[in-house]
Amino acid sequence: SKYSKIFGLSKTSFGYCFHTERELNPTIYIDCGYAALISRIEIYNRFDSHFERSFPIEISIGMSKPEQKQISVIDKSWGQNGEPFVMNTENLGPFRYIKMVLKKEEFFHLGSIKIFENSFLN
Repeated sequence: SKYSKIFGLSKTSFGYCFHTERELNPTIYIDCGYAALISRIEIYNRFDSHFERSFPIEISIGMSKPEQKQISVIDKSWGQNGEPFVMNTENLGPFRYIKMVLKKEEFFHLGSIKIFENSFLN
């Protein structure tokens, strides 16, 4: 494999990998556990139902939760047919946290998130 490690959040039998309450700007953080050189992130929407809820999403990365740099925005309906939203992050340097914010008042849930690591820094 091109990647030394692949990890993330997997879909459960309910069709999503996480689910928030209905709230304004629901936010999730993914902690890689250490500063990692992540080369690719794939985000899969739910495609069984409620896929229309999952935009707009602001995606940020950082070495800590308070210090985040926005790297992408999903600003339209996506993923109804199972195709992921893909971000190439190999030139962004190491980071530990991935932050996703749904920019509206809504439930926030996604199908799955795959994180592809090229090499280890720890």
